[in-house]
Amino acid sequence: KAAEGRYNQSSRSLEDAAKQRKELQQQQGELQQQLKAAHGHEVELRRQLKAAQQEHGVQLREAAQHEAKAVSKVQEQVKSNEDLVQKLLRQLALAAQQRDEGEEKLATLQSKLQTKERWAKDIAQSLEQ
Repeated sequence: KAAEGRYNQSSRSLEDAAKQRKELQQQQGELQQQLKAAHGHEVELRRQLKAAQQEHGVQLREAAQHEAKAVSKVQEQVKSNEDLVQKLLRQLALAAQQRDEGEEKLATLQSKLQTKERWAKDIAQSLEQ
């Protein structure tokens, strides 16, 4: 009976071991499938990351180009405004010079007129006498 009990116990142990082995093999298969799926997911994520990085690079280049064009346009406008200011300053200086010359001519003419008026007055007085 003792041998039979040991035999039954060994038999159950072998059955339990076989059952555990089968469960572990099943778990191993499931884990391998999960690993394969995870690897596929990783590959897809890496592809998406690469695409996103490329798109980001394109957007950065486009933004830099847009910024460069905007800066260039502003610089052109500043240059144009500076040119206009210089032109206006030259015109203002010319107008001031012409005004000064006109004032000098006016003063000369007024002086001549006063001289002629005095002369005419002197002649009129001498004719009256």
